[in-house]
Amino acid sequence: MKLEFANPTSVQIGMSGMFVGIHYRVAGRVVMGVEEAGDIYYWQEFNLVGDNGQSATLVYESSENGPEWKLFTLFEPEFPMSLQEAQAKRAGETVNLDGKPMRVTLVDESQVHYIEGTAPEGVEVGDVAHYFNAELPNKMLVVSWTGNEIEFYHGMNVPRATVPQAFGLLRDAPQDSLSLRAVELPSSNWPVKFIGVFLGAIILFVIYSTLKPRPAPAVPVKPKLAAAPFGIGGRGTLGGVNYLLKNHAVVEIAQVSQLYDRHEYTLSTADDKTALLTFGFKPDVQQWFLFIPFEPANPMSTLQAGAVRAGDTVDLDGSPSKVTQLFLATLRQMQGVEAPGSTNGSVFYGFSTNDKTKPLLVRWNEGGIEFYRGKVLSAKKVTSAFAGKKGS
Repeated sequence: MKLEFANPTSVQIGMSGMFVGIHYRVAGRVVMGVEEAGDIYYWQEFNLVGDNGQSATLVYESSENGPEWKLFTLFEPEFPMSLQEAQAKRAGETVNLDGKPMRVTLVDESQVHYIEGTAPEGVEVGDVAHYFNAELPNKMLVVSWTGNEIEFYHGMNVPRATVPQAFGLLRDAPQDSLSLRAVELPSSNWPVKFIGVFLGAIILFVIYSTLKPRPAPAVPVKPKLAAAPFGIGGRGTLGGVNYLLKNHAVVEIAQVSQLYDRHEYTLSTADDKTALLTFGFKPDVQQWFLFIPFEPANPMSTLQAGAVRAGDTVDLDGSPSKVTQLFLATLRQMQGVEAPGSTNGSVFYGFSTNDKTKPLLVRWNEGGIEFYRGKVLSAKKVTSAFAGKKGS
């Protein structure tokens, strides 16, 4: 196998992981490439097969901003596009596949260079795929065709930390600095060839050492969650606003080397405005937080949110704050009126900041992105507002 086709990640064929509420198995790996200025830029596409037969593609590539992961799932558009229409699209034009016009950001073609394991049906080495990408602030799609076959994919950025977490790995393989591009050595200088072979052997040894089997990481122990303090249907007043406890959820929060549950209540007002009341927003701090949704002055797309790293500073509304937590949230138990996209098993990716006066909570999945500003509430204040109170 050529060095360019080596797997630069810790994700291996046969591994299993949970993405967007679906349990997938890694069935194969495909190395794709596109020519740029005479060089070939490579990326990895992992073929995921779900327990329910649903397939997905987990994409890994090394960009100027470091390693990036994306998850793509097939969908049937509400307003289908013909092959001829797809071939005619150019960057800057718009497409409308499901009632939301989106701008085409890239038109290109790629080639299959290497396959390990089982590739998606019909994919073979040497195949050339034509495609275009289209985006909204909170949505991405890819339209791809090979020959007369056309396929439509929804895409989303996956925070880097959540991929090893999903597969039970301690972390991703440290191969992110390797730029796997085709490089030719001079044909008439044997010392250079020897040095090239020697360096290549070292790189292969590093890759082998990184990817060889490791002891399984310890599974984080999840603390026992106390019983829900309030029943749904109760009414109370917080910050001068009258709220109804519309629903309750036990949410599992997965972070690197950490796993815990917390209570979340969706609150609603008489004019159908909502808020989020959480207990145990952080595993080691037992506090209540009231989060109010807002429309940021500087909106962030799911693609941009997925690229955020711990330690980054974000500024959505003129109040810069430092990101302290990246997490994967899974709704384990839902009671009451279900919100759109919030059912048992629903998965959200997210991050939060350490702003002591107005902590920021951002979370997203394939359905869109949500922004919340919060404040800390004392247990006494929340208890006095809702304990023992019933809806009318």
